[in-house]
Amino acid sequence: MLNKKHTSAKTKNYQMKTIVFYILLLPIVFVSCQKEFSVENGAGLSSATFTYDGAPSACALPVISGTYMAGLALSSSSTVSLSVSVTQTGTYSITTNTDNGIHFSGSGTFTTLGAQTITLTGSGTPAAAGSFTFTPGTAGCSFTITVSAAAPPATFTYNNTGGVCDAPSINGNYAAGTALNASNTIVLGVTVTVAGSYSVSTNTANGVTFSASGVLATGAQTITLTSTNTPTAAGTFSYTPTGGCSFPVIYTAASGGGGGTGTNYLKCKIDGVLTNFNNSLQAISVPAPPFGAAPNIGVQGIISDVPGVQQLNVTVQNPGAVNTGAYTNVTFSTILDRGCIVGYYPTGFPNIYFGSSALTSNTFTVNITLLTSTRIEGNFSGTLYDQNGSSLTVMKVIDSGSFSVGL
Repeated sequence: MLNKKHTSAKTKNYQMKTIVFYILLLPIVFVSCQKEFSVENGAGLSSATFTYDGAPSACALPVISGTYMAGLALSSSSTVSLSVSVTQTGTYSITTNTDNGIHFSGSGTFTTLGAQTITLTGSGTPAAAGSFTFTPGTAGCSFTITVSAAAPPATFTYNNTGGVCDAPSINGNYAAGTALNASNTIVLGVTVTVAGSYSVSTNTANGVTFSASGVLATGAQTITLTSTNTPTAAGTFSYTPTGGCSFPVIYTAASGGGGGTGTNYLKCKIDGVLTNFNNSLQAISVPAPPFGAAPNIGVQGIISDVPGVQQLNVTVQNPGAVNTGAYTNVTFSTILDRGCIVGYYPTGFPNIYFGSSALTSNTFTVNITLLTSTRIEGNFSGTLYDQNGSSLTVMKVIDSGSFSVGL
């Protein structure tokens, strides 16, 4: 996919940083129990082989999350987590039957064998109250969703000053020509006087309408608006939900050719604090680092142009070639496999840093949403651990991470 020569100074510098990642990771491989690893494990993107715990009967201890109520549309929080046993790594895509107007689905990649957990997300709107049974795939276990009767409408007011929403939390990236997704959320504060269900939507502006539905308890609460529309132009546009206050959304310009936002950024929340790493920002493709490691692409930036200050590196690797999709953190047993390596340097590179865990799998995820010859985009979240990722007690929680960087 990428036909770029990698002989520039910044490429060589990035290769050095990549080498440091592996050097710092390798001692964990040999000091921590000295387990063997297989180059074949997770190296390809063929279909995974696995069995559901409890199949062909009831699923073993399914974890059901979310609110299920007649007439209330399911949201991204409507999930079911199932235990599976993986005998061959690779990709998976699962959909259940549809019953009572809803179904569950999920996809991803298994990079290790043995006991794993998959999470299916619900879609649709339950038509009636009752208990309904769902089975993933053709050889899955079954789980039951109990749908409650419709709640009476909630009574609430939006927190506002003069009709303008108080401190709306606007999350995600907004660019002309780029469809909004689950990371694009507008969180508004409300005061609820009568508990119950709600369903609201905003006006349509710039081709985008935001909406939300759910159930509210009394007191100070929040509602989260989302959209999957595609904005048509750059600029600032105002939105007002049903009976509510107004808030602005700023859309950046689209890039010229190749897709993507055309605006370079690298940002995330570190323990709840939004931090931008937009200085010295770069993305570099490395075909084949030393030590037999997989080809990788990474983005890196610092919070200012002053040396020795906070830096963030986000790297993904794949033995064949880096492509779009999810990458979970590399561990000592998957060091050559598809995965991600993330490092946060509070006092600058190459000092001791917080890293994605080399000891515990599935604790960090980087999702590449766009990869062309000129740009890489994605989002990321998870937990980083002290001492180059080897600590399991001192950590940093990373969420709302996203980047868009030209190659």
